[in-house]
Amino acid sequence: MGELKNCADYPSRPYYPPVNPQPKERMNASAPAPQSEPARHITTRAIVIGLILTVAICWFATDTTYRLRASRVSLGHMPMSLWLPFLLIFLINPLLKKIQRDWMLRPGELGLILCMGFIGSVFPTKNVAGRLIAVLASPYYKATPENRWAEFTHEHILPWAVPSNRTGDITHLWEGLPAHLSIPWHVWAGPLFWWFTFFFALFIACLCIAVILRKQWVEYERLAFPLAQLPILMIQDTASGQVGFLKNRLFWTGFGIALFILSWNILPLFWHNLPILPIGPTHRTTISFGHDFPPLQIKFNFVMAAFGYLTNLEVLLSIWLFHVLSLIEIGVLNRFGVAVGKDFGSGLLLQQVGGFAAFALFGLFIARQHIGAVVRAAWRADAEDRSELLSYRTAVICLIIALIYASAWMYALGISLLGIAMQLGLLFIYFIGLAKIVAETGLVYVETPLRTQELAAAALGTSVQTPDHVGMALAANSVESHREYAFPSLAHIAKIHDTFQWPRNRMVAALILAFIVGFVVSIGYTLNLCYGATGAANIRHVFVFGGYSQRMFDRVVSWASEPPFFGNIEWRFLAAGALGTLFLSLMRLRFARWPLHPVGFTVGYVYPVRVTAFTVFLVWAFKSIVLRIGGIRLYRNLQPFFVGLLIGYTLGVGLSTLVDHIYFPGNGHMVHSW
Repeated sequence: MGELKNCADYPSRPYYPPVNPQPKERMNASAPAPQSEPARHITTRAIVIGLILTVAICWFATDTTYRLRASRVSLGHMPMSLWLPFLLIFLINPLLKKIQRDWMLRPGELGLILCMGFIGSVFPTKNVAGRLIAVLASPYYKATPENRWAEFTHEHILPWAVPSNRTGDITHLWEGLPAHLSIPWHVWAGPLFWWFTFFFALFIACLCIAVILRKQWVEYERLAFPLAQLPILMIQDTASGQVGFLKNRLFWTGFGIALFILSWNILPLFWHNLPILPIGPTHRTTISFGHDFPPLQIKFNFVMAAFGYLTNLEVLLSIWLFHVLSLIEIGVLNRFGVAVGKDFGSGLLLQQVGGFAAFALFGLFIARQHIGAVVRAAWRADAEDRSELLSYRTAVICLIIALIYASAWMYALGISLLGIAMQLGLLFIYFIGLAKIVAETGLVYVETPLRTQELAAAALGTSVQTPDHVGMALAANSVESHREYAFPSLAHIAKIHDTFQWPRNRMVAALILAFIVGFVVSIGYTLNLCYGATGAANIRHVFVFGGYSQRMFDRVVSWASEPPFFGNIEWRFLAAGALGTLFLSLMRLRFARWPLHPVGFTVGYVYPVRVTAFTVFLVWAFKSIVLRIGGIRLYRNLQPFFVGLLIGYTLGVGLSTLVDHIYFPGNGHMVHSW
């Protein structure tokens, strides 16, 4: 397998772009050689296969989670719902050459298919579709005299935004559709159309920001993009018509270990006397630090291990160290009785919100010269933007239009201008911050500390009223998941586009098609399952169709009588997080050998990190030993083992899901999670 350059060999550190940047070929000597014209061309068959992959992703994730009740394959920034079907296409591709040489997909076509899959994977289950349907279907059906939703929320819900339950159509969604009735698509058509326009406006805004920041992140700061680098290396390895790493013994060792563990754990489902091998993301134990201290979760995640091997040592160390320090800090705060508002969990999460905001805003400050150059270049005919997905002029204009439409849409929903500014601002801080964290660190499982609904409401206090709270509950919670909508995916797509340099008009059209198909298929199939015999109330995903929307509207009622606000203790936690992150960022800029990355301080206690931190520690310890003993050469020689581990695990998840589909439909087994 090819060498992984500019990924994990050396830490990437941000720096200011030069006044007169050198040509791209000189700045990034390790960039892949320019593709030939046939490889750069976007073929119709690649777009068609990309759309088929999008449909497969949405169906696979929705069906596995809701109907089979098996693994949560939509989790992560490289979700199994994307990685498994794309991997099947990748492995089948060389066989097509043996049948007919022209049938084999070229590297550029595989790259485009992967990019379209990135967009399609944004929608299924808890990412967008499940959240949106659960949010829109809750206010009327779940209203009771006890929760007082009807009294405080119904008058502020506009008929174009939420489907009506006058004829019991929403009741049927939750409880199951009678056999003599058909799915009431007409009830959902209007609200879903308007929500689609809001999602599309945010998608275009994210695409434009990804274009604007692409050169800063890829060429000036040289972020690693491990989630893009690994698939690119695999794709480029097939240029000769063969998959080179399949000849590597270490690859087959890692592949065999992972596939054997998952395959073996299928056997006890049929022969109960056989023991289960308790290795994997669904098997865990804990270590207690004492009373009032959260436990340290001990579990092994194959996907985190594979991508973690490509992550810089400073990132791995920081994640592990600050996670342990977070557990200690929470225990100490509990011992001293330090508490914050009930909507904010622990004070540590507020501290990490401050750190997260500081990380994102400091990154924009670092990029200020480049952003200014982009804005100036948008009005010049000779702007150097040929390698971007959009011209700088198009990106700036479309960003302005998208933000204006999103703001007008939220205003029509009932949110005040102050509320719109606060919530959109927080959303895009989250979008940009998380995208940079994933691009720089390769953390597959990471999310933001707290949701913007409670943060915006507390920051504004009595400046906003119940209509704002209702509108913000509907708007933000529909797009805000661990994926933070589409921005991390679009940032990686911009990186992949920089490698293959496709014709950008056709490329953007392919992404928009994937967006439309992903939205329609995910929403349509979710509604179909919800209106099925069991109804949404019996769908296994308790978080989305259970307490999630309940908690969201309960807050609106609670805030009507007691508006939330940040007190002194909350502001202190926020300030501590911001100052801590700024200190770590400045030390990292000032000292080349500074060992800690600020990302650990900003996300060290978010849920995905809590359950993967021990794997991060194992990978950090192993990689440290490898680099100390054998240096970069040994590190690169061992890369195929971790690629094999990832592919073997992926096919094992697919095999387990297939067994559930055949033998245990509706009573599947979760073998894949955080």
